[in-house]
Amino acid sequence: MKARAIQALVLCALVAVTARQDQPRASAAPTRGPNPAEYSAALMAQQNGSGAAGAVALLPGLGAVTVAMAVAGLTPNSTYQAQILSGGTCGGQGSVAFHLTALKADSAGEAMAFSTIHSGAVPAVGYFVNVLSTKPKVMPIACGNLKPPDVAVALKAVNGSKVKATALITLHAPVAGATTQLGTQVLVYATGLQPKTPQANHIHAGLCGKPSPVSYPLLTLVPDAQGRAVAGTGITDIVPTTGVSIHIHDNTFKTVACGDLSP
Repeated sequence: MKARAIQALVLCALVAVTARQDQPRASAAPTRGPNPAEYSAALMAQQNGSGAAGAVALLPGLGAVTVAMAVAGLTPNSTYQAQILSGGTCGGQGSVAFHLTALKADSAGEAMAFSTIHSGAVPAVGYFVNVLSTKPKVMPIACGNLKPPDVAVALKAVNGSKVKATALITLHAPVAGATTQLGTQVLVYATGLQPKTPQANHIHAGLCGKPSPVSYPLLTLVPDAQGRAVAGTGITDIVPTTGVSIHIHDNTFKTVACGDLSP
C-alpha cells in the first residue's frame, strides 16, 4: 500500500510509525458497532494564534456523559479552563452549558483531562468546546465544533488484557494537509491501559484475529495514572469502513484491544 501523509492535529506533526504484522491470540467477534448518534467528537484547532490543538470525545453513560480531552502546544506547567458552549460555533459567541475539568499542562506543554457531565443526551450539533487561557487575559486558545461521528467502533480486550476502547470516526471531515479532498478524523478513547506508558494504535488492513499490516498509524495513546487516554488523528485520506480494524498495542507491540470497522 502506498504511504499516505497523515497529519496528527493533537501534536501538529506527522505521525510516522513503521507498518508491522501482528497476530493476536484472540479477537473481538465481528458485530455491529455502537450507535454513532449517541456520541460526539471534535478535533480542536488553534485560536488566536496560540499554536495549541487537540481532541475531545464525548461518550454516553448511565445518566452521565464522559468528556475526554487532550491538548498539546500549551504553555508548559500552566493551567487552562475548558467549557462546552451551546448556541454557536468556534470563533463565535455561545452560552456556557458545562464547565469541564481544568487542563494542567506538563513540562512538554501537553495536557489531558476527563470530566463527567450530567446530561440527558450527549451534546453534539450546536455545541462547541473551548479551551481558555487565563493569562494575560481570558481568551480561547483551542476550539472544536462537536458533531456525531459517522462510525463508532467498540474495541474489545484481547491477549488477556483489560483494555476497553471506543473509536469515533468522521469521514469527509476537515483535516490539515488534505489539499485535494476532505479527510478522516479518528478519535480513540481507552481505559485499562498500562499507566504512564505510551501505547501505539493503528488502523490495520484486515480484520481482528488475522495477521495484517498497518494501513494508517494513529497518534500514540499516552495513559494517565489511571490507565486512561484519548488521542485524535487527522488522516488526509478517506478511510475504508469495511475490511479494516483498529488495534491498540502494548509496549512490546502485542495487540491488547481490537475492533473491526463495520457499516
